Amino acid sequence: DNQRSPGECTMTTSLIPYLVNAMLGSGKRLQDKLLRLPLAITLATIALLFSQPLGLRVQARLTTSGDPGSLEVTSITHRKQGRITIHRIQTRG
Repeated sequence: DNQRSPGECTMTTSLIPYLVNAMLGSGKRLQDKLLRLPLAITLATIALLFSQPLGLRVQARLTTSGDPGSLEVTSITHRKQGRITIHRIQTRG
């Protein structure tokens, strides 16, 4: 399945500049921030170029298939834990 959701690409595109910003930090003076602006623009551009291919790789390795194949649900149980309901779904296949 080669379809990618816009959310996955957006997440990757947003995450990379956020991490770069977190690593660089920010100065207290406006002049310090303005001096880093060209670097920030360059890094954001690089992030945009690499975010889609990186997002596709991340999805391919970390997400599961939506095709259950021969998987069969054998039982579904639930229990309340405070305000949270916990569901357990047992399968075989």
